[in-house]
Amino acid sequence: MAQVKCRVLIIDDHADTAEMLKLLLGEEEYEVTTTATMQEALSLVPDLAVEVISPSTARTDRGRKRALYQETGVREYWIVDIARRHIEVWRPGALTAEIHDDVLDWQPAPSVGALTIDVPRLFVDLPGAAGA
Repeated sequence: MAQVKCRVLIIDDHADTAEMLKLLLGEEEYEVTTTATMQEALSLVPDLAVEVISPSTARTDRGRKRALYQETGVREYWIVDIARRHIEVWRPGALTAEIHDDVLDWQPAPSVGALTIDVPRLFVDLPGAAGA
C-alpha cells in the first residue's frame, strides 16, 4: 500500500468540479477530503485547501476566506477560477497571489514527490470555463 503524501482539502459546492479535482489529486495518492462549507474546512487545517470560485463567491473567497486560511495555518490556499482559467496560490503572510495559467508544481515537503498540474488541461470541457 502506498504511503499518503499530504492532506488536501477541496472546498466547493459544485460536486462535479470537486470530484474532478479529487480524482486528479487522488491519482497522485494525496489524502483528499471534500467539503462544501467554510466551517468544516477550518476545522480540518489541511496542508492545502482548494476553493473553486464562482462570480457570486469570488469576493469572499479572495478576502475573508483567504485571510482565515492564512491565519489558521493552512500552508497553501488555491483559488481555482474557472472563468479566468487559472489557479491563484496563496501562502500565509502573502499580500498577493501567484497566478498559474500554464503549469503548477506543488511539493509540500522535500520528502514528497512533486505534483505537476497542467492548468489548461484542468479546464478542458468544464462548464463556465472561457473557451469551453
